[in-house]
Amino acid sequence: MAQPVSHYTFQLMGPWAREEVYDFIDQYALVGDVAVFERMRNGQVWHVLVYGSFKDKQAALKASAAWPPPLNTLPSWLRKMSSVQQQIKDKAVISQ
Repeated sequence: MAQPVSHYTFQLMGPWAREEVYDFIDQYALVGDVAVFERMRNGQVWHVLVYGSFKDKQAALKASAAWPPPLNTLPSWLRKMSSVQQQIKDKAVISQ
């Protein structure tokens, strides 16, 4: 939530099982701007992994082109940080 709203990030995955996210982080040795958030989706908790914070789309694409294989061949979704932040606000998991 502290990232500038004008920045971009990559959503790398969104599984139902939290451990899948952490296994992915370990498998690809992700470090730096790695974040996981939970939101409600279809009445269930969904775990989202985002990676990186880039000042513009071009910087994001350039950085992802330099990712090591096989990370650079996996599908990802380039997202505006404002959209991620809005999703967190609108569909956050509320602990009881």
